[in-house]
Amino acid sequence: MVRDLDFPVEIIAGPTVREADGLALSSRNQHLNAEERTQAPIIRQVAAGGGTVEGRHPPRKLLAAAWQKIESASLARIDYAEIVGAEDPQTAPNDRSMVAPRGRGFFGQTRLIDNILLG
Repeated sequence: MVRDLDFPVEIIAGPTVREADGLALSSRNQHLNAEERTQAPIIRQVAAGGGTVEGRHPPRKLLAAAWQKIESASLARIDYAEIVGAEDPQTAPNDRSMVAPRGRGFFGQTRLIDNILLG
């Protein structure tokens, strides 16, 4: 939007502040019960590219690994998990350079989101 509307603004990306287990720090986390809280870090693992694929792989392989990881969390109801271009989220990248895996899901009534820049 900044680029499209030519706003005189510089966006500087920074790391997400996280709990010790990797879950993004959020006031929403307090709404998770103990079992949900135990499984919730799966959102981070999915955003990190599936958590099971090492090295450089095409985004479709990363996404397949992410969905496999999601299925291991019995309490997760995932809205979406996708891999988009870091510079332009409207594009689907062809390789792992500068991609941004992101996901959103529910644990109970609590909606959690996460994303991370890879590359």
